[in-house]
Amino acid sequence: LVDRCIFWADVARIVHIGGECDPPPRGMRRIAVRDVDVLHQSICKPVRGEPVVHINASNRMTVEDVQIRGVRMWAPEKHDLFARIETVLIREAKGWAWYDEAGYVKNVTISGVEYPGTIPPKCGGVKVLGFDAGHPVSDVRISGLNYTPEREINSNTVRVVIGR
Repeated sequence: LVDRCIFWADVARIVHIGGECDPPPRGMRRIAVRDVDVLHQSICKPVRGEPVVHINASNRMTVEDVQIRGVRMWAPEKHDLFARIETVLIREAKGWAWYDEAGYVKNVTISGVEYPGTIPPKCGGVKVLGFDAGHPVSDVRISGLNYTPEREINSNTVRVVIGR
């Protein structure tokens, strides 16, 4: 549980769940983030932007039952995404992570996201991307936003609903 926090990140994501993951039986489950303020997040890769919330699973690991509620973005930067939720292969050239199979992301709920000020262009988007049909992202619900996000959802997802 991450509850009632204030975040400032220089060249980093605010919430990153997954990443370099251990295979089963380990996993990441029952994660809650609620009532948080994001004062600043700098851009790592300005061409594509960095997500405030990044959920990614690799190495056959499962990330499931994630609830994120009540996020206020006070100083967003151009091209920043709000969320990227994905199953991925991690192939790091420096050798610290190299996995031959993607993972699984299941049951993610995000609600009550607001940008109290002006939202920069191309900001606040949402991407939900399954690696392939055998490693989908499933059961993602995003609602209660005070803006309409640009969205990208690929065909390797199951039951994804993004509303305002």
